[in-house]
Amino acid sequence: MNTSSPAVLSLSFSRKWRKRPAILAASIGALLALAAIVFAVTTAKAAPLVNIYGNLGTVNASTTSNTVGYLSLSQQNQFQAQGFTVGNQPGSSDWDIQEIQVGLGSSGAPSPVVSIYSNGGLDPNSLLATFSGTTPVSTKGLYTFTGSFTALKNTSYWVVLSNANSASQESYEWYTNDAFTTPSEQNASNVSYLGTSERDVTSGWTFAIPSLSIRVNASAGLPPLPEAEAWLGGTDGTWTGNNWASDAVGTPTTAKPAALDDLTFSATGAAHRSTTLGQDFTIHSLTISDPLPVTIDSGLSGPFTLTISGNAGTGLNVQADAGLVTIGANP
Repeated sequence: MNTSSPAVLSLSFSRKWRKRPAILAASIGALLALAAIVFAVTTAKAAPLVNIYGNLGTVNASTTSNTVGYLSLSQQNQFQAQGFTVGNQPGSSDWDIQEIQVGLGSSGAPSPVVSIYSNGGLDPNSLLATFSGTTPVSTKGLYTFTGSFTALKNTSYWVVLSNANSASQESYEWYTNDAFTTPSEQNASNVSYLGTSERDVTSGWTFAIPSLSIRVNASAGLPPLPEAEAWLGGTDGTWTGNNWASDAVGTPTTAKPAALDDLTFSATGAAHRSTTLGQDFTIHSLTISDPLPVTIDSGLSGPFTLTISGNAGTGLNVQADAGLVTIGANP
């Protein structure tokens, strides 16, 4: 039975199932009793952003700034840069930088470019990532630029501001914060101030005022667990237990099935093939290729729902060489 409806079960049956009409009918009835394998659109939950570095505050009263872009015929493309160092990150691996906020202003029509550069001898070295803004820079205020860059622990970087239309003699101002404070670590991030520099395309980097307003927002890059891909049954028959493998050869992982996972029964060396959900799960697809009998039940505290979020035709796939498969719910 295949369908394109987003809320209808999609099954792929092998010839072995067709030879067992009574088992097939009972299993489909159990599936319906489970309420249970349905299709749904799912999205990954984004990790929360935290302010890991900066001094943003306000720029309402500030009249001190550094120019980015055109200055004069001899200084036609001025760059400004703020450096920071990511220290050791116990319990996490690095920071995923997603927002950079700065205090800017302009009376013209500049085209700001906010980038992250590597560090080379306490100066910006090479371009690593570019962040974009959606609000034209005009009145003095706080502007947000978004993107994605993984800042590694024990590594230094530079936020570099430039102007894409300096050739048109356009420029904008990067203001200090009202309190004239130097950027620093925020929220125990272990990210510290490295320095502030400026340069024109015709000259090298030189020291600049340290209180240019900036805020770096990021999510913690926790070391990812290997995804659950195959049933292993290393401890018992519960889907909520440490019973999954990250590959077909049976490498154990403590990860549990997630919305984007394509699960297979079973990995090499699998045990406890009579399984219970123990909670609601959403997965992308489920393939049964184990030649031994496999049972997926709800669990004593249920009923629980198994949702398959894959496209139509990619839901439950029982291979021709699979053994007896029973999917049911608690009475």
